[in-house]
Amino acid sequence: MSDARLPRFIQPGGAQTYPQPLDLRDCHLFSFVLDADAAALGRICDTYLNGPAQGQVTYVPAAACAMLNVAMIGRISCMNLPPEQQFWLPETDIAFWVPVFKGKKEGGVFVAESLQWFLPYVFVNNTWAVASGREIYGYPKAMSSFGLPSIDNPDHFTVDTLTVKTFGPDAEATWQRLFAIDQTSAPGGLFKRTFNSVVETGEAILRAAIAERMLPIPGLGILKELFDLVVHGTMPMVFLKQFRDATVGTDACYQAVVEAPAQVTRFRKAGEIAADYGVTIKDYASHPIVADLGLRGNIDPGTGEWRGPVSSSWYVDFDFQVLNATGTWPK
Repeated sequence: MSDARLPRFIQPGGAQTYPQPLDLRDCHLFSFVLDADAAALGRICDTYLNGPAQGQVTYVPAAACAMLNVAMIGRISCMNLPPEQQFWLPETDIAFWVPVFKGKKEGGVFVAESLQWFLPYVFVNNTWAVASGREIYGYPKAMSSFGLPSIDNPDHFTVDTLTVKTFGPDAEATWQRLFAIDQTSAPGGLFKRTFNSVVETGEAILRAAIAERMLPIPGLGILKELFDLVVHGTMPMVFLKQFRDATVGTDACYQAVVEAPAQVTRFRKAGEIAADYGVTIKDYASHPIVADLGLRGNIDPGTGEWRGPVSSSWYVDFDFQVLNATGTWPK
């Protein structure tokens, strides 16, 4: 329902943004878990979430890890457009996901209330997805191109995007390979174990990816809440939505922390992938991914590339919806 306090959005011809909520079908998700430094994750929470929220809500890293997710989505459509305006489009989305706790300070101590997912880096191959994701929710989507394997043989993924090696007056932004995910072992079968429901899948991923790396955060029953979330197939996400000011380019004319849930609508199959993987990230001043996330690994002295192992990897075939925002701060 429209808010009478707000003006109606003027939809221009040739627009690249269309309204949420969104229905996403035929999603093939590959998820790769990377070990990360909790202090670095805490700094990005402060920079992108806690500062802009102005003390009304607090986010802290839930675990010392990040998940590098590859989502090959067959069909995305808007759920509330009239039939004469409806359409669909495909999208591939490759993003770093950081599990964070939302909570509050009580007597100087942070008490967790719920789990959220923060996406500090998102790469997509569709311009309409870039514009809509940024303008509606605050996804930091960047137009990119991908090298993608077949679903049955997920051995090699690549991401190319516009980058700047080192900033300076003569620095040119050029399209370059940013990172790659490579299979480092090839066992006989694709999965070491499979799952028959979203509940089984969610619990397995949470235990392997988060619970084993969970940080000591006070919060009554918070671990139980994490597993309750997967029963309902819910993935609450949190974003920094902001727009540059037209008068002073280093200021924001609008800035808010936005929460929106993703809800699984259909589950087909899932499994823990048997193969081992490694990730290689190139060093660009425009994309300080390794430093921002504190990724655990090694720097190749010859190339300057970061290389790190994947601790576990997962596959899920499902449909889901990205719904309207459930909260924004400051109010």
